[in-house]
Order: sequence, then C-alpha cells, then structure tokens
Amino acid sequence: MSLSVSASAVGLDGAPSWSVTPERRPKFVTPRALVTDEIPLDVDDNKRAAKSANEACGLTEHAGAA
Repeated sequence: MSLSVSASAVGLDGAPSWSVTPERRPKFVTPRALVTDEIPLDVDDNKRAAKSANEACGLTEHAGAA
C-alpha cells in the first residue's frame, strides 16, 4: 500500500486523507511528505491518468490563473 502524499506530513483534523488497503478498504492516514525527486514521477502519473480518462470518456482540464 502506498501512502497518500502531500507537501508535508501533516494531517488535517476532520479531513483525513485516505489510502486503500490490499483488501480494498479505505484506511485514513496522515499523508507522507513528497520529496523533490518524486515530483517528475507524480507529474507523469497525472499525465497518464488524464490521458486514460480522456480516452475512456472525455476530460476537460482547467488551469489556474497565472
């Protein structure tokens, strides 16, 4: 099981993040801090997920204001 990641390893009271256990049950956890070396991998994972979603059923992406 891979933990949820965030900018820091700090959970939010009343708004926990969650991971799925091998039994496919949600487990509420404090996220682990994402390290700099992982950022390109995270970007690639998000690109793959967006491409898959778009191919499956369409997807509209919105960018924030610069």
